Amino acid sequence: MRIISIAIAVTFSLLLGLAPPRAGAIDLMEVYGKAVTADPVFMAAGYDHQASREILTQANSAYLPSLVASYDWTRTKQAILESENALFQTGSSKFNTTVVALTLTQPLFRYANVVRMRQARAELKQADAELEKARQDLMLRSAENYLKALGAEDQLQYLAAERTAVENQLRLAKAKEKAQLGPVSDLLEADARLASVMADYSEAEVTQRDSYEAIAELTGESPNRLAKLQTEFPLVVPDPLEPAHWVEAALKQNWELEVQRHVLEVSRREVKRQNAGHFPTLDLELRDTIKDSGGTVFGGGSEVENREVMLSFNLPLYLGGSVSSKKREAAFRYQSEHQEMMRISRKVRRETERGFSSIVNAIERVRAREKEVAAQSEVLKLKRVGYEASLYTNLSVLDAERDLFFAQRDLASARYEYLLNSLRLRAIVGVLSEDDLVNLNQWLTQ
Repeated sequence: MRIISIAIAVTFSLLLGLAPPRAGAIDLMEVYGKAVTADPVFMAAGYDHQASREILTQANSAYLPSLVASYDWTRTKQAILESENALFQTGSSKFNTTVVALTLTQPLFRYANVVRMRQARAELKQADAELEKARQDLMLRSAENYLKALGAEDQLQYLAAERTAVENQLRLAKAKEKAQLGPVSDLLEADARLASVMADYSEAEVTQRDSYEAIAELTGESPNRLAKLQTEFPLVVPDPLEPAHWVEAALKQNWELEVQRHVLEVSRREVKRQNAGHFPTLDLELRDTIKDSGGTVFGGGSEVENREVMLSFNLPLYLGGSVSSKKREAAFRYQSEHQEMMRISRKVRRETERGFSSIVNAIERVRAREKEVAAQSEVLKLKRVGYEASLYTNLSVLDAERDLFFAQRDLASARYEYLLNSLRLRAIVGVLSEDDLVNLNQWLTQ
């Protein structure tokens, strides 16, 4: 595994700091721990990695001798049609022939085998990179699904609070209307707002259940409860605060790029391997053959044992153009993989710059939303007092309540986006680790 610069490895190490221990509801590390042994995507990546390790054994086998045993049985019917032998002018015979052979072949020179071994090593490095990429992807998916579920729960909670506030406002409007102190329009406005909130609440329930099922898709079981994110935690900007630094690091360390580098190397080796189709081959063969013949038309049967040592030299001259065609195919595929490398590089550059900007933007959003929530809380207090004094209409109070809950929802969303974007940037740079999940987990509480 490559050495990661200390500056990048420790960035965000204080992202979430330390927090008091918690107990009770399932937390992020429990979700991730279950996903490691239950997520089909990650499990499949593990099996693919194990399968890829067999490639080296298969490539190495081409250097080793092969031993083949064969057995042939033949039933022969012979008839003399013409013979210069005076003793056997006519006649016929039927007999069986058995041939048992044992052949040992040791490759001495096959350039394609040399190239294939180097290609297999590149494929093994590719498999290692793919497994690490899958591991970081699992960590990111676990955090994303967990925080999205918390966001869905928050939405449900805010709507429940708004429903309670609207119900209280509806009761107050009813009391005023009954005492002929308020217009009937206040009652209708509160009743309409309550219906709207109930509709939103029903939709939020579906979203919340689906978010829990997304966690079950990773872990194989749906959680009963999730540990909540505390409202106070430090907002840490990327260090250094230079997007070019993060782009450079991502282009060196991103795991998707690392996988493609090995894919490109494998493809380059394939061009060489196909070019080896023009090279000669040299093999050593040892063969032991026993032939048992039941007879011939010219006499009795025989049993003969042959032991042979043979050097087999082959030089391909013309194979119908297949060797040249395979070389061209491999060269085109190499160019195709090179273009894919360029595409991934550009994508990584774009995603890194976007991830960096998203963190800075999320921090600004959190701070702005905190001010908005504080201001909307004061506005709501004033309008509730003013409504009782008939200074504001019931609709003004309902709008203020909705504005407050919208602000609270947007604040929570900004906090989750900040955390997710921080993890995403580390994943793009290729340094996301379990320690990052542990740090985030310490800010979850029952």
